[in-house]
Amino acid sequence: MLRCALNLTHDGTVAVADGSELLASVEMEKVDNRPRWSPIADLADVEGVLLDLGIAPARVERWIVGGWVTGWPVRVGALTLE
Repeated sequence: MLRCALNLTHDGTVAVADGSELLASVEMEKVDNRPRWSPIADLADVEGVLLDLGIAPARVERWIVGGWVTGWPVRVGALTLE
C-alpha cells in the first residue's frame, strides 16, 4: 500500500512508504533551496515532490497529515482542511 505522510508546518516534510519500506522523505528546505524549517505552503509543493520522485499523486492509497496546528480549520495555501 502506497502511503504519503505530510508534516505541514515547522520543517515541512513529504514522506512516501510502500508497505514497510520508506521510499523517500523530502523536507521542504531541500526544495528550491528554501529556508530552514520551511512549512508546506501549498499542496502544489506536495504534488511537485511526488512527481519528482516519479509517483503520481493518484497512486497514493493513504494520506497521513500531521503538523503543529494552532487553530481550526487548517489552511494550506488555498486549501482548507476541516
